[in-house]
Amino acid sequence: MVWAMTFQHPELLYAVAPVAGNYRSRCVESNTFSNDPSRIQLPIKNFTGSDDRDFGVSGRIYSQYLEAKNLAVLHGYKNISETEVKGKGHVPLPENVLDYFNAVWKSIKK
Repeated sequence: MVWAMTFQHPELLYAVAPVAGNYRSRCVESNTFSNDPSRIQLPIKNFTGSDDRDFGVSGRIYSQYLEAKNLAVLHGYKNISETEVKGKGHVPLPENVLDYFNAVWKSIKK
C-alpha cells in the first residue's frame, strides 16, 4: 500500500521509505497517478537487507521494487534512492527508516 499512497497522494507525504519494496500494483491504475508537483521532489528511499534473498538487490523478487521505481520515474518522481543494509535479511529495519525520516525532517525544518 505504500506505493499506492505514494503514487496517489504525494502531497500528503514528507518522505517515503519502502522496506523490501514489494509492489504488485494493488490499488494502482494508470489514471490514479497524481500530477501534484510535490511528487517531483518527494524523497523516496527503498531499504533492503544485504542478506534478503527475495527482495534484496540480488533477490529473486527485487524486480518488484524496480517496477515501482520505473513507474515513479515515468510519472515524474525524481528523488528516488535506495540503501542496502549490510548483514540484514528480510526484516523491518525500523532504526534505518526512522533515521532516514529524521534526516529528511531536519532538512525540511531548516
